[in-house]
Amino acid sequence: MVQMLRQIELGRMLALLPVSLAERNARPQLTWRPVDDAPEAAFAVAWPQNSPSLAVAAFVRIATAVSAGRQASLVAGAAEIA
Repeated sequence: MVQMLRQIELGRMLALLPVSLAERNARPQLTWRPVDDAPEAAFAVAWPQNSPSLAVAAFVRIATAVSAGRQASLVAGAAEIA
C-alpha cells in the first residue's frame, strides 16, 4: 500500500480507493475526493487454499459475517422503500 501511495504522490498513477483507506492515509501530498455517484464495489477475500493460519481463518469468518450483515441491512432497507 505504501508503494502504491508513493506512486500516486509522484504523479505516476491514480486510484479509486475506499474511504476507509483515505481516512487512515491522509497526507499533505495527496488529495482525496469522494466519488458519490460511483457504483457499489464488490470485494472478495482470497487466501492460500491449504493455509493452516488461524488468523486467516478468523479474518475470513469476520469478513463473511460483516458482508452478510451488510447484505441483510441492504435487503431490509430496500423492503422499507418498496
